[in-house]
Amino acid sequence: LTLSTILLLCCVGVILIGVLYLKEATKGDASIDQSSNALRGDANAIINPLVQGESQINHLALSENPDIIGDFDVYVYVESASDLEVLDLSNTKITGTIPSAFGTLSLLSELRLSNSYWEGTIPTELGLLTNLSVLDLSNNQITGRMPTELGRLSKLTLLDVSNNQIQGNLPNQLGKLTQLEILNAAKNLLSGNLPDIQYKKLMRLESLDFSDNRLEGTLPLSWSNFNDLKRVKLQGNDWTRGSRLPDSP
Repeated sequence: LTLSTILLLCCVGVILIGVLYLKEATKGDASIDQSSNALRGDANAIINPLVQGESQINHLALSENPDIIGDFDVYVYVESASDLEVLDLSNTKITGTIPSAFGTLSLLSELRLSNSYWEGTIPTELGLLTNLSVLDLSNNQITGRMPTELGRLSKLTLLDVSNNQIQGNLPNQLGKLTQLEILNAAKNLLSGNLPDIQYKKLMRLESLDFSDNRLEGTLPLSWSNFNDLKRVKLQGNDWTRGSRLPDSP
């Protein structure tokens, strides 16, 4: 063999080794993002071909596809979704109750289900998602109470349950979410008084919106100590006269 042929074979060998290494390094790290792709039809009929043959998926996004309809049968995908870190099904017409099986996705850091047609209650199993930093359930048809188990989500920075039909008192356990920066529960049926001492540790809060509920009583004095708070919306409730924090623009 000539020297040039040997060098060429060496180069090809190096390339093949690199390809094999890259394939092995990325194995099990499938990212599927079909957002804003004008997809239409049954949710499971669309999702099944996307995940078929993928043993592990870490990112699944179908957001901004308003013509995706029907139930989402998460039980079919639990095995391949065990490594899922981001699930974004927002801005679709997916219907049905939020599956309790979401609670088995232990690596999940973002769960975005906003602007769809989810109904029923928030499953207590979501409290098992201790790696969750974003939980957005806004603009759905969710009913029932906010589960106390959400207080276990110690890494949560955003909690948005606005524009639903959630009722009852705000759980004291939310005061354990010390990393929380955005808390939005506007336009629900929440009632009762706001927790005081239990929420004093939410010192990272930047945005707080409890507007248009059925909350009453006085506003906790400790809430005025939220130094990072930039946006506050509390109007549309039944506060005791003279008791208020200033609403931001």
